[in-house]
Amino acid sequence: MVNDKRQEFLKKYDEVFDRDGNIKLCGRYKCSELIYISDQIEPDVKHGNIDKGFMKIESIQNLKSRIGGHGICERCGTGASMVQLDAKDGICPYTGCNTGISCGMFSPLLAKNITKIS
Repeated sequence: MVNDKRQEFLKKYDEVFDRDGNIKLCGRYKCSELIYISDQIEPDVKHGNIDKGFMKIESIQNLKSRIGGHGICERCGTGASMVQLDAKDGICPYTGCNTGISCGMFSPLLAKNITKIS
């Protein structure tokens, strides 16, 4: 359920903010939806006024950096290579696997598995 809310938040965030963190011309309703889901995830933090659609941008962007970051799994770093390849579109496809304690998709990189490219 928590991961569902996180995925919904990330979807709503992308509807309101562009890749550079600028607000899109999306309308008050989309902003209100983003504030609502943000408040559900972090009830102790004020993310804006739902009725007016006025966002506390810093609070929402801080939440994004904590749960979505740049698409890199906070626990194991999965997705980092995708960001290095395309910094504008990198997203870890396994962020939902991260329980906060471990990531089911993480496997340590062993020296014997590394192939040197010349």
